Amino acid sequence: VKTNVVNKIKDGYVRFKADDFELDEDVNYSFIINDNLPIKHDIYDAIKDNNISSEDILSIKYFPLNIFKVKTINTCNATLPGHTNSILCLTFSPNSLHLATGSGDNTIRLWSIDTKTPIATLRDHSGWVLVVLFSPDNKFLATAGMDKNVCIYETHSGKLLNILTGHKKEVTTLCFEPLHFRLASAGKDGIIRINNILNNNIDKILTGHTNTITCILWSGENEKNSRIYSSSRDTTIKIWDVYEGTLLYDFKGHSHWVNCLSINTERILKNGIYDLDVVINKIDIKNCIEKAKSIYKKFIKNENIEKVVSGSDDGTLYLIDCLKQNKYKTTRLLGHQQPVIHVLFSPNGKLIASTSFDKSVKVWSAYCGTFLASYRGHVGPVYKLAWSIDNNYFVTCSQDSTLKLWKVNHLLPLLNKSQNTNEKTPSSDNSEKNGVTTVTINNANGNVKNAQQNKPDSSSSLKKNSETETTKNKKKTKEDEKNKKKAVKTMIVDLPGHEDAVYAIDWSNDGRYVASGGKDKVLKIWSY
Repeated sequence: VKTNVVNKIKDGYVRFKADDFELDEDVNYSFIINDNLPIKHDIYDAIKDNNISSEDILSIKYFPLNIFKVKTINTCNATLPGHTNSILCLTFSPNSLHLATGSGDNTIRLWSIDTKTPIATLRDHSGWVLVVLFSPDNKFLATAGMDKNVCIYETHSGKLLNILTGHKKEVTTLCFEPLHFRLASAGKDGIIRINNILNNNIDKILTGHTNTITCILWSGENEKNSRIYSSSRDTTIKIWDVYEGTLLYDFKGHSHWVNCLSINTERILKNGIYDLDVVINKIDIKNCIEKAKSIYKKFIKNENIEKVVSGSDDGTLYLIDCLKQNKYKTTRLLGHQQPVIHVLFSPNGKLIASTSFDKSVKVWSAYCGTFLASYRGHVGPVYKLAWSIDNNYFVTCSQDSTLKLWKVNHLLPLLNKSQNTNEKTPSSDNSEKNGVTTVTINNANGNVKNAQQNKPDSSSSLKKNSETETTKNKKKTKEDEKNKKKAVKTMIVDLPGHEDAVYAIDWSNDGRYVASGGKDKVLKIWSY
């Protein structure tokens, strides 16, 4: 196979495209020269100290390194009763050994994934529990809800460590500071409070929102460079400098409530040290902070910048690129016909999936916001989604009482084309040269193609072009019909089992389990 583009050579592997085929999965490859010299950085470094001349012909072999692949979820592994009201929220711990569920019965239940049994029932809230969140180091569990309080528990035992007070109304969202012991909380009072989780000392209070804060996210590799992103029903998205306690950016593009927010580093920041190697191989990390920093730095080095995406009741999404020197670039994503309920970056930050009241799920390119695909199958509003850790699948839950598993790895060719088109799109001044006009065409399936049309010199050339165009159109219609017959099956598994609407869903970091809960009050664990 003749390689056309070699994108990156890092840590002994590369990711590439080839002339003779298109990869339908994101696969890493290692390259070896003459059967004994691995290419770690570039070819020159590999051969410079091995008496190989630049005139020699080199034999380069490549080997796939797809070491981990999530199996498709297809069966209900356990049905766990216990809650006496709707399950409103749930989340897996970063090490995939624990699960926390919050309910309208004012309790949190902490579950062991290995035994499928409850470790503890936590009854310290006096109102509905709206949010549960594990700390990135897996030591603490934070919960909040309608009683305006935030409770901090020990993950392994469920022991209550502290209760944080101060909010005047319901607390709707929480986020931990990366690598540290502070927690940000926000809710209907429009205030973001930053506390040390082990005492009631308030480090900072960020004010500016005039309505309910729907989501907050905390990013950054150290305290001086940390940022908090917040969305609100006041139709704004705000970006805060946590160290200075100042507002950096106030985005006012949405025309209605902003319901959800996601950043491309979200999965990495929430997992801390628990990347695939640590979770699958159960590696014991001694210096957790340095390990988490290296994971974050490696991701940012590959992606260059941090990106934020929001979903709103106005049916639109906005992709915000956080450029250097506190500059921001925004892109509007159109497609949903009703309010967007949930939006989430894939773990590698390359894809965006969004769910809506219009019963559909849409997938977008995280590079430039290009629409890639629409997934239909639910007969009710789609409430939430969760990505598999290998970026190949996501699972959705709906008011129609079902879960559905979808594949996305077939979209990688479209994703690569959208990235290349975004990089190579000419400006309006340079779009016409030497009698050639470059036209960008957006297909119904979200594919982007560049077509070149030669400028005609006379009426005869016009006739010839029209004839050739008609024949080409006929061929295209035939090809389109063939492509429709060969349509990719995007919904892999339909997972019925719940008796009513499913409100909450999550996928464990080891890829083994999906958890779901909703109006029927039972927790279901799904596996392969």
